[in-house]
Amino acid sequence: MTRLADAYEEQAALFARLAEATAQVAHELRGIESPVARTGVESGAEGATARPPSPSSAPDPLSVVLSQCPDHQVAWTVKDGGIGRNGQPYPAFWRCNERTDGEYCKKRPTPAWAKSHPIETVAA
Repeated sequence: MTRLADAYEEQAALFARLAEATAQVAHELRGIESPVARTGVESGAEGATARPPSPSSAPDPLSVVLSQCPDHQVAWTVKDGGIGRNGQPYPAFWRCNERTDGEYCKKRPTPAWAKSHPIETVAA
């Protein structure tokens, strides 16, 4: 049974790495212009200018999935920074605010998602 559990954990870790890499690629691709927009010419039309694609009203499915807790399907919330039980300060971070069996959810967004959604602190 231990080998099966180890294999499951390994698969889960690989899937998490794949999801993070996919999120990073998608994030980077959003900043790239299309080849048609760079040239300024539509194919087959001499001297014509390219019209930018109309923005889709439907949200990107990948960003929807990454912007919420996989267990509870609720949006990530910001936990304000503070002082921990050991007396050490900790910074603000993204988390799921739901509880399961009396404990807060331990899920966190992928590092790529968190990096692309910086937490803005308000000066007091």
